[in-house]
Amino acid sequence: MKKTIIFILIPILFFGQPENEPLKFVDGSYFIGQYKIDNEDYYLSSGKMFDENDKIIFDGQWKNNTPYSGTGRVEFFNKEGLLVRYFIGEYQNNEKLSGKMFDENDKIIFDGQWRNNTPYSGTGRVDFKNGYFIGEYQNNFMWTGIFHQRVDNNFQEIKFSSGKRNDRNYYNKNDITSRYKKTTIELKKDSISEDRWRDNTLKITLGIGQIKHDWIFDTGAENFSISQHDWDKIKNHLNFEDLNISYKSTSANGGVSKGKYVLITSEIQIAEFKVKNIVLGISENKYSLLGISFLEKFRNVEWNMQENKLTLYN
Repeated sequence: MKKTIIFILIPILFFGQPENEPLKFVDGSYFIGQYKIDNEDYYLSSGKMFDENDKIIFDGQWKNNTPYSGTGRVEFFNKEGLLVRYFIGEYQNNEKLSGKMFDENDKIIFDGQWRNNTPYSGTGRVDFKNGYFIGEYQNNFMWTGIFHQRVDNNFQEIKFSSGKRNDRNYYNKNDITSRYKKTTIELKKDSISEDRWRDNTLKITLGIGQIKHDWIFDTGAENFSISQHDWDKIKNHLNFEDLNISYKSTSANGGVSKGKYVLITSEIQIAEFKVKNIVLGISENKYSLLGISFLEKFRNVEWNMQENKLTLYN
């Protein structure tokens, strides 16, 4: 981990210099406050550091001759001693609390509240292991903006609005058309020969335009997905938007499938409900799975396992 150097200052020291006098440095800056001098070493305790133009750099408590608690500017350097970032704001116990982080070109990186030296609430850029977010950040969550997710050597954009991302399904009563507050579907039993599925697999039929298509009801699946083969058969019967977002999905038995997301803007019929604006994954595997993502489009869901019935609420 790179060592952070706050200030590189060479003092003009005079043995026995009174501690109530300004401590001056060869770059023109000076310190006023509590400090000690031992031989040719100096130790800042509390006070104000000024630049050569008498502007306060930092005012507060100091440890190891670096800012510890107070307000002002704190600088960060790389191993070569070059300035890479600086923070202006409130600093407590060697951690950023509230203020702005700038890059070496004086461009704001993030402005707001901080926790554990990382952005907590505010606006700007927040870095993650798998990408970076630019926009409004609230209570340690991406709120409104774009997450640039790293996929192999490229980035894909996931959009956030009021904490909701465009590659997920959410309940919105305006997306459901029905004169009923709830509808119940009787799940169909089916038998699939492959070892991956047990006998008596449950299926749900959805209406898409003038055609109907069966999905395997799989609460262990994360996504609402369709095989590429089946997608090619139905895509001309509906309106959709390519989200240009790829994914990897893990099923309950540990299987991993890849695919891409589209947004279905046409209405899909399920029992007495018509639902639109559904995120659907086009999968590389050969099964069409109705997982948790589809169920999140409804206010509530009840699954009666004994009667093999699924009740959806608007």
